[in-house]
Amino acid sequence: MKRVCARVVLIEGEFIYLMYRRKFLNGKWVIFYTYPGGGQEKNESLEQTAIREVREEFCVDIKLDGFLKRVEREENITYYYKGILLSGKPTLGGEEALRSCKTNYYEVQKIPLNEVKNIDLYSKELIELAKKC
Repeated sequence: MKRVCARVVLIEGEFIYLMYRRKFLNGKWVIFYTYPGGGQEKNESLEQTAIREVREEFCVDIKLDGFLKRVEREENITYYYKGILLSGKPTLGGEEALRSCKTNYYEVQKIPLNEVKNIDLYSKELIELAKKC
């Protein structure tokens, strides 16, 4: 059975909040960005998953402002939502804060939307979908 996940595109004005990742794999550094989110827990709706994961990873409260896209891959099915920041300042929390170390680094970053084209981020088209939503 595939893992079911929910992720959030969190835009604030002309910026987007993303999780910066730097991992040392097979003798080299891999650097990329991801949308906050993660796996659905038992008896949890996808919307509840999205809100919980952002709260855990970014230490903020959000509300969802629309469904963007469903993406199915070999290993998982991910549902993407647009999120609106309600309270708090995004900072690293949860399991990511506990696991973050020199060779497996996590950081919340606020990226100008006009600079997203310069970073390694899966499904950049989700940002345009979120702006229209």
